[in-house]
Amino acid sequence: MFLARDDTVLVKIALSRGLVVEDEVRECRYLKKRSPDTSVISILRGKGYLSENGFIDLLKIHSGRELRRAVKEYVNLTPEAFSSRIAKALMEAEVTFAERLRGRRAGRPAADADTSVGSTLICAGCGTRYETSKLEAGSRYKCRKCGNTIEVPDYEVSEDSDPGVDLLEALDVVDLVGDVVGGCKVMERIGEGGMGVVYRGRHLTLERDVAIKVLPRRMTSDFFRKRFLAESRAAAKLIHPNVVQIFDAGEHKGNPYIVMEYVEGATVKQLINTRKRLGLAFVIRVVCEAAGGLGAAHKLKLVHCDVKPENLIISFTGETKVMDFGLARDVGMKGDSPASDMVMGTPHYMAPEQFVTELTVDHRADIYALGVTLYHMLAGKPPFVGESAYKIMKAHVSGRYQPVREINAEVPEDLETLLAKMMCKDREKRYQTMAVVISDLERIKLTDKSDEQ
Repeated sequence: MFLARDDTVLVKIALSRGLVVEDEVRECRYLKKRSPDTSVISILRGKGYLSENGFIDLLKIHSGRELRRAVKEYVNLTPEAFSSRIAKALMEAEVTFAERLRGRRAGRPAADADTSVGSTLICAGCGTRYETSKLEAGSRYKCRKCGNTIEVPDYEVSEDSDPGVDLLEALDVVDLVGDVVGGCKVMERIGEGGMGVVYRGRHLTLERDVAIKVLPRRMTSDFFRKRFLAESRAAAKLIHPNVVQIFDAGEHKGNPYIVMEYVEGATVKQLINTRKRLGLAFVIRVVCEAAGGLGAAHKLKLVHCDVKPENLIISFTGETKVMDFGLARDVGMKGDSPASDMVMGTPHYMAPEQFVTELTVDHRADIYALGVTLYHMLAGKPPFVGESAYKIMKAHVSGRYQPVREINAEVPEDLETLLAKMMCKDREKRYQTMAVVISDLERIKLTDKSDEQ
């Protein structure tokens, strides 16, 4: 999972976090002299000094630091340079993975390499191979040969933060509980992720709850600030029952923030994680309502650009609401959008044209992403998965997905046909408006009406 040059950094992190002690590291460094091709971290694991859970924590910390370093380096680049660096990094990651795969097949030690190859999982302790298609994704098993714990990777990278890292410090966000932001008193922190922290607040004048999303300081370069303010203003114009409304935007203690409608409920992603596959009638209703909200945005020339299960929330009163227009593009702006040449979004749900920077992204990218979300709701997983973001991107551009009826036999043929049209790679052959998507969805007849949530 890491290259040899990372070994020294990983050892330092392990020592600083108390995952290993100095005497253990000293012993393993001595043993490394006998086998120079083996990393100190691998020897620590082999000796049992570094537990499997400790190793996983170590990788999370390291990858998080690398990501933050990369972001800090890239935020001040021009959009063209940013896009070019990201594309180059993805290509290098793909080449690195291929080289490591060839090395493993040639018989080199596998301890320093990724322990999964396609549908095969390799035990880091003894090298025994297992077919992941026969194992449950995201679960842990004991190797039948050496007893080592093996974790089956899920289809997407977990966004959970490392328990040993202060997330606010990592994101460079000041803890705002108790502060007054945009006329709202911050009550509690209710969510967090790579793009910032979300708080529940109380509007002091209107006396109602609101949600306050605070973005990291790393996104306060002139480029991001202009983009953030321009598109927050555009999204604030959008008033629709199926969209989380934005009330205010500004900056507090160096962190940009958005004040928006507070919705009590569960996201579609949370429902999928709980129930794996959702009922057909419920799925169609959710997609129709989400399409209605997105269609209203499209009429204002606003493209969401990050439609996915995490950004669809079902309120406790039953309405579907589209949220988080943080990556939205106002295609009606005079001149080019500040982000017109940037590849931004979540790879599992992005339309093919979002990966091709010379193409202008329009509302049809949201139609594709909503189709991918529909597939995920019906199948219990996204249509395209892979070991790297590059492979997922390549699959969206030129790959073929497994027909949803092969996974879920309850899906009627006309719904699968509609899904295929939403996810057509050629956007000229895709659905052209959300209104037509809703019309065709409402015509689908379900034989079983008992599967409402």
